Amino acid sequence: MHETSIVNSIMRTLEQEFESEKLHRMKAIHLKVGILSNIEPRLLHNAYSAYHITNPGYHHVALHIESTTLKIQCEV
Repeated sequence: MHETSIVNSIMRTLEQEFESEKLHRMKAIHLKVGILSNIEPRLLHNAYSAYHITNPGYHHVALHIESTTLKIQCEV
């Protein structure tokens, strides 16, 4: 289940990019997931919930996932 490593990577990136004060004010994470990303939104939500077991500091931060469609343009 690579969704666990994706969640860990997202949280690690947020911690690197934002100051602690801003992280504690964070209310939600919004992700767009494409069909070719091979990410199952339901499993990503489960991995995010499991993340809170060992990292309760972010329990107040919601995860919103938007599935996007594939867009292809062919020019002839």
